[in-house]
Amino acid sequence: MKDDTLRYVVHQLDGSGDIISLPRTFMRGCMMSADKFEEVFCELKTQHNSLIAYEKAEEIHERLFGSPRYSDYDSFRVSMSRRK
Repeated sequence: MKDDTLRYVVHQLDGSGDIISLPRTFMRGCMMSADKFEEVFCELKTQHNSLIAYEKAEEIHERLFGSPRYSDYDSFRVSMSRRK
């Protein structure tokens, strides 16, 4: 059975830390910034071609936020070209 929570480690200034769990629904409606998505894409692109890197970045985004960041690869490419 899939655990439907996200776990984060919150570090205190004194070096101690706590693990907090948030229901995945807490992240619904949120999105990774376009710059961060591109950063993840570029990191994945060092190991894969552009299309596969995009698909893997979308998988990460969907796992965290419950929806894709872009509608398809072409939409991502257009967005990248407009920002540069």
